[in-house]
Amino acid sequence: MLLSAALFAGPASAQFTVDLSGVEPTPVLSPPGILGASNCENSVLRVSLTGGLPGNDYEVWDAFRGPYGWQANSRLGRFPVAPNGEGVTQADVLDPSPVSTVIIARQVSPMLSSANSPPFRLRDPVQLAAPEISPTPVWECGLATAVRGQQPGDEVTLFTAPSTPRFTVASAFSPHDFVPAGPLGEFAAGETLSARYQTCKSAQGAAREESPMSTPVVVARRAGNPPLSMPGLVPGSLLPGAARFQLEGVEHGATITLSLTRGGSSTSWTEVCPWDPCPVSTPPGFGPIEEGDLLEVSQRLCPGTDSPPSLIEVKSCGDVPPPTLATPPRAGDTSIHLSAFAPDARITVFVSSDPVDPKNGLTPIGHAAASATIHLFRPLAVGDRWLVVAQVSPACGLTHGNGYGVFQE
Repeated sequence: MLLSAALFAGPASAQFTVDLSGVEPTPVLSPPGILGASNCENSVLRVSLTGGLPGNDYEVWDAFRGPYGWQANSRLGRFPVAPNGEGVTQADVLDPSPVSTVIIARQVSPMLSSANSPPFRLRDPVQLAAPEISPTPVWECGLATAVRGQQPGDEVTLFTAPSTPRFTVASAFSPHDFVPAGPLGEFAAGETLSARYQTCKSAQGAAREESPMSTPVVVARRAGNPPLSMPGLVPGSLLPGAARFQLEGVEHGATITLSLTRGGSSTSWTEVCPWDPCPVSTPPGFGPIEEGDLLEVSQRLCPGTDSPPSLIEVKSCGDVPPPTLATPPRAGDTSIHLSAFAPDARITVFVSSDPVDPKNGLTPIGHAAASATIHLFRPLAVGDRWLVVAQVSPACGLTHGNGYGVFQE
């Protein structure tokens, strides 16, 4: 279905649906995003990246020595895109002396190369900032929280007052990482939590630098401990053929119980999520989700707080909503930010300068693994009248996208 684009002409950026059947975009690669990086022992740089497509590679460069001011040793490393369940690839590359202070990355395939990522400045190890327990509140009976402010490779420890370790993440994967409640079990009302990290070692045998302690957070009790609200599915996040999707309305640290039913046979499992929306993967051995599968989801904190279950039927490809932008697109933007998307999809971004029909003259300017931020092959330009964002998967192909008018100011 293609709505009349004339209704959306002008500066307003109303969302509308664009039929993309028959569209075969010229391939482009989006620049990756550098989530974080830190210098470790033996001249190792530990780096975490997002946005790359499995089958491609990442390259990491010293920003001051290449590309394209080519010099010896300017490329620090090249390694395969190998994302975890949250779409993050972490790898170690060698950073010869002198140690780099700013790095950039590219995504490469045998035939293509992306533009450079936004630059990332490595932290000063002698001016460490305190981490933060986030989000808050941390609820009574929760089984996990999250800590942010560290870098990949740092050792992150969650404490209960006065100074008892609850759990230690030996090597952080990202600057905002999941931390379980640990062997001490669920959080107790009135318990005081804090966190601290130690840096990745900067030289053989050197001591880790230690951050200040975070601001304490007191575990809260929900007034009256009523049943939790029903969790829901993030629109457009559940595609046939996928093994991952997103839930919304999830309480911090709650136990989420899921059941998938297909042909009268059901498989159940649990997840714990410290953030909302919550990325979820199907259990090992279940295989990809199929049209017509029935998903049941509920959540609980303390006894008696069980939510009503959500019943969700997996829709056909054509009935799954396209990705949704979180902010209107503007000329000059080098990335877009999504509020809803399928985490197992590939996101394709088009622009069109046609004054009436956004399907005419579609030019791809982004193609990346799904994540909240998609970097573009080139900035949005004056004259890019429309932006169309779609998600592509092996099972569904390219069917339809959401269109937006591009602000020209």
